[in-house]
Amino acid sequence: MDDYDAADNTMNYWVAAEREGTTPEGFERVTVSAAKWAVFEVRGPMPDAMVETWKRIFSKWFPSNPYEQAEGPTLEVYPDPDPFGPDAYSEIWIPLK
Repeated sequence: MDDYDAADNTMNYWVAAEREGTTPEGFERVTVSAAKWAVFEVRGPMPDAMVETWKRIFSKWFPSNPYEQAEGPTLEVYPDPDPFGPDAYSEIWIPLK
């Protein structure tokens, strides 16, 4: 997720995978720069678990910590093969400054 536009409440949302080598035709390459990241564990089925974690990050975590969100994409990482299962595991990565 990157380039949020508050005026019309839109953003770019990419589905991505790590890849080395050339970019296949019809795809775009995005380079994610090195950064300090806050990584939040998300447990439970999508989409509710993800939505609730996002809410807690911005209503509780950021207000109680000295960090600010840095420029760059935030990442939702879905390593679990079944993100809708009751015990699903995923992560939210936010670059920090």
